[in-house]
Amino acid sequence: EQKLAEEALREREQQLRAILDNAPVGLFLKDRDRRYLLVNRQYADWRGFAPEAMVGRTDAELAPDVDAISRGPDAQVLTHGRVSRIERRPMTPYPGLEYFEVVKFPIADRDGAIVGLSGFVFDVTERRRIEDQLRQSAKMEAVGRLASGIAHDFNNMIGAITGFSSFLIEDLPSGTPQHQFAARIAQVCGHAKDVVKQVTAFSGTGEVETRLVDLRSLVAKDEPLVRASLAPATRLTVDPGTTSLPMIVNDGQIHQVLLNLCVNANDALGGRPGTITARLERIGAGHPDRRHFAVSAREAGVATMAGGALDPARAYGSIRITDTGVGMDQATLDRVFEPFFTTKGPSRGTGLGLAVIHGIVIGYQGAYRVTSRAGHGSEFTIYLPLVAETIDAAPVPRIGDAQRGSESILVIDDDRDMTELMSVGLERLGYDVTCSNNPTEALRAFRKDPGAWDAVVTDHSMPGMLGATLAKRIKVIRPDCPVVLYSGGADLAVLGPRAAPDADRVLLKPIEPRRVAEHIRGLLDRSRTSIACVDD
Repeated sequence: EQKLAEEALREREQQLRAILDNAPVGLFLKDRDRRYLLVNRQYADWRGFAPEAMVGRTDAELAPDVDAISRGPDAQVLTHGRVSRIERRPMTPYPGLEYFEVVKFPIADRDGAIVGLSGFVFDVTERRRIEDQLRQSAKMEAVGRLASGIAHDFNNMIGAITGFSSFLIEDLPSGTPQHQFAARIAQVCGHAKDVVKQVTAFSGTGEVETRLVDLRSLVAKDEPLVRASLAPATRLTVDPGTTSLPMIVNDGQIHQVLLNLCVNANDALGGRPGTITARLERIGAGHPDRRHFAVSAREAGVATMAGGALDPARAYGSIRITDTGVGMDQATLDRVFEPFFTTKGPSRGTGLGLAVIHGIVIGYQGAYRVTSRAGHGSEFTIYLPLVAETIDAAPVPRIGDAQRGSESILVIDDDRDMTELMSVGLERLGYDVTCSNNPTEALRAFRKDPGAWDAVVTDHSMPGMLGATLAKRIKVIRPDCPVVLYSGGADLAVLGPRAAPDADRVLLKPIEPRRVAEHIRGLLDRSRTSIACVDD
C-alpha cells in the first residue's frame, strides 16, 4: 500500500510538472527569503536559465538588475499580503516577448501566516501592440478632425481673399502695380488652397475626383517625375508586375503616395549612393502579406508598425517601397505618420508627407505596413483595394464659363465675409441678391414668400441649422426651387451628394462667385438635373 501510494504521488507530480512546463504563462514559487522553490519551463526560458539552475537561488544571485526591480513588489506581498501587479519590458531579450505582466500573491500556511509568494507571468506583447495602435488611431483621428475644422474656417478666408482680389483684378487697369499686386494675392491664395487640400487629404476628408484605372499605368506615368526628384546617386528600380491592378483612385493622390515614399527613402540614404525599389503586386486571399500583416511577434532589432486592416474578402494592390538607407528604431517609426513629425532639418521637410499618405490610404479603406532595421533600410507597403472592372470610367464632365443673369438669389452663410463676397460677385454678374447670416431667419423669410427668389445658395456648416437640412425644408415648401450648397466640412467632403440629397448642386470650398454662378445659370436654364458633386 505504501509503494502504491508513493507511485501514485510520483505520477501526480509528473502530471503537475507536465501541466506547469506546458503552460503558456510563466509560474514561480518563492519562500520568505525570496528563494525560488519552483519555476516552470516557460518562466525559466524567459529569464534565460534552466529550471534546475533557478531552484534554491534568489534573484540577487541570478540577476542583480532583476532583483532591484522585484525586491519592492516581493516585500509588498510578503509583508502586507497584498497582490502586486507590474507590467514592463523584459531585462533579458527573448524572441517575440516585448512586454510582460507579473502578478504576485501571498502563500499562507494553515494558521494564515505568510510563508512565501507565488506569481504568474503573462506575455502581453500583443495586447500592448493593439493598445498602441488604438491610441495611435485615436490620436490621428483627433488630429484629423482638428485639421478638418481648421480647413473649413481657412477655406472661408481663402475664398473671401480670392474673391475680393478677383474684383480688383477685373477693375484695375492691366499693367499697373495695383493690378499686379492683386494678381499676386490671387496667386498666393492658390498656393494656400493647395496647402488646405494637403491638410484635408491627411484628415481623410478631402473630396477628389476618382476614376477607374490600372495602378500600373499610374506608376508608369509618374516614374519619370519621381526619378527627377531623387538624388543623382540614387538608383530607382520599378517592378510593375505582370497582373492588372484595377482600382478606383485619384491620379494625384497616387502620385503623392509614390513621390512622398520615394523622396523619404531618398532622404534616408543621406546623400550616399543607394537603391530604392518600387514593386507592385496583387495581394490575393493566400498571399503571405496577409499573414505577415497580422503577425504580432517582432524580430529582435526590427521595428514594425501597421495601420488600417486587410479585409479577407477583398483583393488589394500593393505598392512596396524598399530602400537601403539608415533605417529607424521603434520609437521613431511609431511617430512617422504623425503630422509635422520629421527627423529632417527644419528647412528640409514639413512632416506632412507621410501624414498625407495615412489619410489617403485610410480614405480608400486601405492599409499600410512598415518594417525597418536601424542601419539596414526600411520597407513601406501600401495596400489599396482592387475592383472587378477592367475598363476606364468616363471622365466627369466639367461646367463651362459662368453666364450672366438677372434672377433673384437668396444667399445664406453665417460668415459675413462670404455673404458679402457672394453678394458683390453675383450682383456684378447681373443677379439681384439677398443675403442672410441666420439660416432660421432665412427659412422663415422663404416660407413667408416662396416666390420671391429664383434660387438659393447656402453654406452647409452653420450654427442652428445645417445647410443640408435647410435645403430639405426649402424643397418641401417649393420643390422646383434650385438649391446650391457649398461646404468644406468632412461630412459632405466624404459623402458628397448622399449627405445632402435635396441640394441640386454640392460644391466644395474654397468657392468663388463666378463658380457659383455657373451652376445657378445651368440650373435656371434647364429643368432640375441629377445631383452632382463638383470640386474646384
